[in-house]
Amino acid sequence: MQPTKNQIALAELKFSYQALKKHLTVTNAKASSQFLQQLWQQTLPNSETDFYVLFVKHNYEVFSWYRLPKKEKADVYAAQIAGLAVSSCAYGVIISQCCNVKQIKASSYDVLFATVCFGKCEQVNIEIIDYIICSKSSYFSLKENN
Repeated sequence: MQPTKNQIALAELKFSYQALKKHLTVTNAKASSQFLQQLWQQTLPNSETDFYVLFVKHNYEVFSWYRLPKKEKADVYAAQIAGLAVSSCAYGVIISQCCNVKQIKASSYDVLFATVCFGKCEQVNIEIIDYIICSKSSYFSLKENN
């Protein structure tokens, strides 16, 4: 019997939890972006763009992360994010787009994606803590810029 996408994703969440080894506090966008920049450089440094979700406890400690496998429609990602957050008993999530660009700004897709994710997560009582776009040297936080 083939494992489902959700079973594979949950196995990757367990792996990311074990690989993290200690909880990392992300009380602000700068701390989140620093963690994401390190994570992105370690996992796929030559990739153009990757989407990550950080799963966070009540005290804003990251306890696990998940790299979304490929670019999908916003509603597909949002449903997957909400489902994984509920499955892992997360308080909230930080959604991130890591990309190789010099000037970072939110596109209309980023705003749409954040809005759709917010709606899906709100339905299951998961807080969207921030949506961050980061490169190897800088970041843009929707929360800080709204």
